[in-house]
Amino acid sequence: MNFLSKATSVMAVVLAALSLSTTEALRLAPRVISGISIFNRCRAPYNSMVALQFFADYYPVTFCSAVMITDTYLVTTAKCLFKLAENKVQVATAVIGEKDTIMTGEPEEQRIGIKSFKVHYNYNSTTRANDIGLIELARPARLGRCVKPAIRMEKDTNACDDRRVSCIILFSYSESQKPMNSRLPRAAAVTVFSDLITVLLSSSATSTEQPPIGTLYAETINPRQKACFFDWGGVVSCRRNGYNVLRGIISNHNCNSERSLPVLIIDIPYYQFWIDRCTSSWSSCAALRS
Repeated sequence: MNFLSKATSVMAVVLAALSLSTTEALRLAPRVISGISIFNRCRAPYNSMVALQFFADYYPVTFCSAVMITDTYLVTTAKCLFKLAENKVQVATAVIGEKDTIMTGEPEEQRIGIKSFKVHYNYNSTTRANDIGLIELARPARLGRCVKPAIRMEKDTNACDDRRVSCIILFSYSESQKPMNSRLPRAAAVTVFSDLITVLLSSSATSTEQPPIGTLYAETINPRQKACFFDWGGVVSCRRNGYNVLRGIISNHNCNSERSLPVLIIDIPYYQFWIDRCTSSWSSCAALRS
């Protein structure tokens, strides 16, 4: 099978899994739009990012990102988990500690199977409300300098508010076999808006629809840098009290829009109670799908 036919068949699997139209498919390349390449993968927040992959045509395809929150549990979007389960496409592995998709034999890289997952009990695939899910790894990850859980964003009355420019979004790993895609993860500086500003931005848009429950807006500092298809679940990290903390994950972004649109992100602190209950008692976690 030549490169073009292989890429086409892989894309067909991905489109079927994620319910994308043919028109959307034609606009998928390149997946990563601009951003800065991450060469030093072994520092926060980069050392908590995870690539979710399944196998198609005998090689792995990255379809979403996730974030390590403990050595055993990852957080990602419900869309990444729900659509795959709905279409009976199996997640092959969670790839942790990978620095470069071309390099082999990286000592920090770990490929760990997925034991189970939980989709938030109030997830709505139409409105994208509560677009969050958790993954349980088949075995604990081996932690080290290049593999560490994300730092939790604790409440602090002395910290800056959430409208800040000290935040970044991390783009998921792309398939290096595809032209123009990156072998390295990428990042872009963003402003994360507070709940109030998110609602105001939504109200001032052409649609009167309110933002989905549990989401915030983030806007890239450089409008040419965008999240796109399959960047779902990517890290949104902010600098707080000297630490790069987990602020959210990428939920949705229309990278094909003719006008600049904010990135929809999942507000992780909003779900911290649910996350804590699930990771402390996985079997009794309230979930829509598992």
